[in-house]
Amino acid sequence: MAKGQACPNCGNQTFHEDGPLHECSECGAIGWLGAPGPPGGGSGRTCGHCGSRRLRELFRWEDGGSLLHCYNCSASVLA
Repeated sequence: MAKGQACPNCGNQTFHEDGPLHECSECGAIGWLGAPGPPGGGSGRTCGHCGSRRLRELFRWEDGGSLLHCYNCSASVLA
């Protein structure tokens, strides 16, 4: 596998793009460097911070928790 970017969590060069996020194939950390990638099509949820409909789910854990990001005001939330 090609080397990725340095993982902010473990420091290994195993932080690869996975949709709008990056995921570390070594320690399992998820996140993004700079801003997350493009959200894809369709409208998102209404952001409680800025009121836009650009709050998108970036990641869903098996237990049902979600990582959300607003592409208007850059707010991020674990829900």
